[in-house]
Amino acid sequence: MAEWRSVVVSETAYEEARAHFPSGGTGDEGEPRFELFEARPLQAARDLFGAAFESLPEAEPGTGIRYWVTVDAFFPALVFFGVLLTTGEIDIISVTVDDDYWNVVGDDPV
Repeated sequence: MAEWRSVVVSETAYEEARAHFPSGGTGDEGEPRFELFEARPLQAARDLFGAAFESLPEAEPGTGIRYWVTVDAFFPALVFFGVLLTTGEIDIISVTVDDDYWNVVGDDPV
């Protein structure tokens, strides 16, 4: 079994998420709130990065930056990027939101 690693989230990643998901309520376009982002996809990313960082694909070979793509019932496709720090912790350094996701899937039930 892989070693469980502590996971931190950079301020940059938090800023990227807050730009898409408003704190305290839904946005003008019905975006999910930031608190739900923290509880669902961000927590899932923390769990996965902490448990299986080495098994995730590298964003660019040789960089050490690994990523995970996820979709949630309330969120569009999200890409989380993380890196192993010299302290042994994993730092989630960025989150990318696919702003076109809901337009692409439309009414597709699958």
